[in-house]
Amino acid sequence: MDSLDLPARDQEPSDPANCRVETTIRVGPVGDDGGDDFTLFFVTPAWLAQNIAPDDFRLLNYTVVLPSFRWAVAERAARALIASIEAGSWEAFVEKFSRLAYWEYSTAVPPSQ
Repeated sequence: MDSLDLPARDQEPSDPANCRVETTIRVGPVGDDGGDDFTLFFVTPAWLAQNIAPDDFRLLNYTVVLPSFRWAVAERAARALIASIEAGSWEAFVEKFSRLAYWEYSTAVPPSQ
């Protein structure tokens, strides 16, 4: 798991309680050295409050809400999401997991801010 928002592996956001961090997770079939990239966004309630107008709304695709961003918690959340997928094949896994995280080969438009 890595992030262009936080390029150094030990880097934290300037305000972990008020941020949005885009991450990339490489997931592949068991026993395969390769994998596909999936994008997950981690946001905090404070960031949401600042980025939604009083008369607006936001649909949160591919997003996990955390009270504050910490790598250990984000990684635990990503692992839990991956582990929650029951699939008999890689294709079935991708079909299910791509509902939770943006798949690099998706024909959908990737989410913006």
